Amino acid sequence: MDGNAEVIGAYAWAHEMSSGKDTPSGHWEIAGVPVLFEWDTSPITKNSFPQELLDKLVERANLPGYLGNCHSSGTVILDQLGEST
Repeated sequence: MDGNAEVIGAYAWAHEMSSGKDTPSGHWEIAGVPVLFEWDTSPITKNSFPQELLDKLVERANLPGYLGNCHSSGTVILDQLGEST
C-alpha cells in the first residue's frame, strides 16, 4: 500500500452512557443527548390505553388490531403474542 494514499475512511467506537436501554434513550443518545435519568412511565401495566382510544386508532388507521395493550419490550410482546396475528 502506498504510504501517500489519500485517506478514504475513518473508524471510532463508543460506549453508551444512558441509564435506559429502551429505544427512545438510544435514539436520544446517538443524537448527542444521553438520557442520564429514569424515564417516567405509566404505572398501568395492563390495559394501558383506553379501549375507546384503541377502537378509534384501529378504525382511522384501518388496522387489523393491536397486540397486548400492556407495557412490554417489542421483542417480548412479539414472542408472546406474535403468532396470534
